[in-house]
Parts: sequence; C-alpha cells; structure tokens
Amino acid sequence: MVLPTIRASFDRRDALNLVDLLARHDPGLRDALLTDPDVQAPPSLMFYVLVRQTLLEGVIDSPSIADFVASVVLAFTRTERSYRVSEETEEDLHYLVEMIEQMRTAEERRTFLLRAHMGNYYLWLTGLFPDYLEPRVRRRSA
Repeated sequence: MVLPTIRASFDRRDALNLVDLLARHDPGLRDALLTDPDVQAPPSLMFYVLVRQTLLEGVIDSPSIADFVASVVLAFTRTERSYRVSEETEEDLHYLVEMIEQMRTAEERRTFLLRAHMGNYYLWLTGLFPDYLEPRVRRRSA
C-alpha cells in the first residue's frame, strides 16, 4: 500500500538545497528543479515540488494531497511496483479483471490492499498518461 510519506522524509539537507535553489532562481523553484544542472535534490523532493505546484495551479491547496499523489508517482516509477499490490508480494497483476477476480476469494486484508492498489494504479495511469487514455475513450475501447 502506498502511504504519503514524502514530506516526513525531508531533512535539513533537503531544506538547504531548496533554499539554495530559491536564492539562485527566485521565485521559480519548479523551473529550477527541472533545468538547473547543479540540483542536489532527491527524486522524492522533486516529485513532491512538481506535484504540489501542479495542484496549486489547479487550485488544490493541500500539502497532504500533494504528498499522497507524489508518493504514488514515486512508488510507481518502479515498473514492478505498479503491478504489485504491495512491496511484499511478487505476483504481478496487469489487468483490472485479475484484481477483481482475486477480491472474490481474498481475505479481508488482501481485499483492502487490492482495492487500494486499484485506486492508486488508475490514479497513476490516468494522471500520467491522459494522452494515451483519451483516444481510447473516444474510440469506446477504454
């Protein structure tokens, strides 16, 4: 299960790196993270800032939501994780029907994990690949 843990993982070094970037690129932190060759930020920090800025542009002012979405993006950047219900399992589930079929006979905790994974997976898929999904919806094959 993906939990929003990115903000809690920031340390003093991350804060100092952000302050340094802001000093050199005031006020475009997002642009600095994307273009500055001397960026010393971990991927989790970059994902969080990019997601937070994007949500703010969409008038969603919630650090908690940004933390969760960035955590999903970070977790699913590892291809094998995007098809696994949890870090502990090695079984890949590529299709929604596989997950739904497993929920019919799974114990309560496994059912919960399957539901959480399905939500996270489709949040990730539709958020990162809208150009792929939109034509499929128009063709009625989604």
